Amino acid sequence: MSGLIIAGWLIHDYTLVTYQLYLFGAIGALIAAIVLHEPARHTQNGQFLTIWQIFRATAACLHQLPKLSYLMIFNAIFSVIGAAYYNYFQAVLTAHGFKGGLLSGVLVIVTALNVLSVQLTPRLQQRWSPIKLLSGLTGLLILTLLITGVNQLGLMLGGYFFVNMLMAGIAPIMSSYYNALIPSSQRATLLSVSSMLYSIMTSISFPLIGWLIERLGFALSFTWIGSGLLILGLLSLGLIKQIND
Repeated sequence: MSGLIIAGWLIHDYTLVTYQLYLFGAIGALIAAIVLHEPARHTQNGQFLTIWQIFRATAACLHQLPKLSYLMIFNAIFSVIGAAYYNYFQAVLTAHGFKGGLLSGVLVIVTALNVLSVQLTPRLQQRWSPIKLLSGLTGLLILTLLITGVNQLGLMLGGYFFVNMLMAGIAPIMSSYYNALIPSSQRATLLSVSSMLYSIMTSISFPLIGWLIERLGFALSFTWIGSGLLILGLLSLGLIKQIND
């Protein structure tokens, strides 16, 4: 986030400097990767699994833990919608003259609100059960998307801040739920499955959302997306309740 703020301040007047800093950062990351040391030998009693064995073990674990499957699907859909709102709203800010220091100021506010959101998540988890908390966060996301249809910059900017807070808060909440459900022996694999599911949904959804924005505009597109989520949530309410303890 610090990098985004600095780049947002520099990019319009010092484009070359911005990319030079990015290049230095990439070189630093490359050096850090090169100097990493891995053990030359692994423990002899370690079990080497084929991809097929990993797939079977993952499928069996998800079959035994249907709650985990529902959580992964929920997290992927929630995160994809939030990420799309965050990324495509950048074009709205640019179209309304946000650049340089003003854009950096927006990112500073986003950072502060994200930190606040993360600090609040433990209290929310203590107060509400998973089904109530996730349902409430989903309702807030849908409400924000529907309000976006008003197409007023002030409301959309407030929605932008709020969606970022929801995205920041959902990450530690889902991590907590995952760690409580996933056996330690399967944790790395199943977390990779969750990440892969998000990546697949992102690669499919982002072009479709971008196409929709080109046709209908940002505000109306996310209003339709919010309406779709509302209908989907109502239709699958019985299924979602199964993650309740």
